[in-house]
Amino acid sequence: MPHPHHYLLLELSFGIDHLAPTVPQEIREEAKQILHDLEVNEQISRKEIKEKMYEIGIKTFPYRRSYHEVYDQREEELIGEKMLAHLQGHALEILRTALQQGIKASAFLKSSTFEQQCSADERFQMENIFVDAKQEAQAQLQKESENFPLYQESLEKWKQTEEHLKEGIMKVEALAQKESPYQEEITQKVEQLKEGFLSIERDPEPEEVKQLVIYWKGVLEEGN
Repeated sequence: MPHPHHYLLLELSFGIDHLAPTVPQEIREEAKQILHDLEVNEQISRKEIKEKMYEIGIKTFPYRRSYHEVYDQREEELIGEKMLAHLQGHALEILRTALQQGIKASAFLKSSTFEQQCSADERFQMENIFVDAKQEAQAQLQKESENFPLYQESLEKWKQTEEHLKEGIMKVEALAQKESPYQEEITQKVEQLKEGFLSIERDPEPEEVKQLVIYWKGVLEEGN
């Protein structure tokens, strides 16, 4: 019998499988252990699972944002280069043309050109090569990041942002504890903010959290 919150745990599992390449191994192992503990506990509530998802999401937030900031473009370039090195014939020519036109390899594989001008065998080959090329590119960039000043600077910046976000969310949570006609609405806002750190959602921005604190403090003060 599946876990009562099977699909929510699948979402968490997907997020862990797709963490930024630069997330440290100890954080990955911790996330996997949290997932395992949740999977074997059928009495756990949906709210408790979401708290754990937030815990993982906020902890991996600076690595995710710094990787995207520094390496997104470079990753795409490496994937294209590695795919070209493994392709031949028509598949090679059609991908090379797309890359020369500024189309990313990942976008090309979703394009109508890919569907219409490549044979079934070529599509199968290119999709498999893309998966391998992405893994190789990410492994290369992960190793590079350890001694790359620009990445380390970006990581430090996003770690500071992480702290500001946690402080802001705690302030909104504190407002949600105060008795008022808006208590349920503020609680929902806290949940929405935390869900923003899940893998399939958009990360909340510090200014967004700051404005929520200002807004709800004003609303509650007016009500007193």
